[in-house]
Amino acid sequence: MPSEQKIIVIPDGKICDYIDGKFRNDTPEEYVRQTIEKRLVNEHKYLPEQIRIEYTLQVGSNKPRADIVIWEEGADQTQGTIKLIIECKKETVDARKVSAPCHMSKR
Repeated sequence: MPSEQKIIVIPDGKICDYIDGKFRNDTPEEYVRQTIEKRLVNEHKYLPEQIRIEYTLQVGSNKPRADIVIWEEGADQTQGTIKLIIECKKETVDARKVSAPCHMSKR
């Protein structure tokens, strides 16, 4: 029996996210995020299951979204067990001059 091929049509102005497969707006910042996602998996050997995209955090009464969140392999994926939070900016942004919605750091 011949194998079925799946065809995905990506709408204009969108890209398919490397980790979760969702369509996202094709922006300079998104281009940076996709590059980082691919490097996390291919170079740093994180499993896609360890990574969440646009994860909502609870910071006091604020609920900022983190671009990329990583957990240890097999960990419960809760805010309290996050290993790494990554905030992406387009390449022309000087990261030293960006004020983040909250302090993001490696645990």
